[in-house]
Amino acid sequence: MALEIKKIDYYNITVDGDAGEGFRLLSVFAGAGVNLLAFKAVPAVPGRTRFSVFPDDSSKLKKGAEKSGLKLDGPTLP
Repeated sequence: MALEIKKIDYYNITVDGDAGEGFRLLSVFAGAGVNLLAFKAVPAVPGRTRFSVFPDDSSKLKKGAEKSGLKLDGPTLP
């Protein structure tokens, strides 16, 4: 099996609340048909979590976020 390496955009978003908000965020992207290649979550400040999401298709991610009123920071290339 050949190894494929490619550069991808990634986006950051900070949400309020507990772990349930992470589920809601990922559900929004799943509902928009976004295929996430990877994601990470780290505590930002008490009561807030910062997510980094690495979508296969940035346009789907942006459309899903816009439709749901989510503000993304990015794109950022690794």
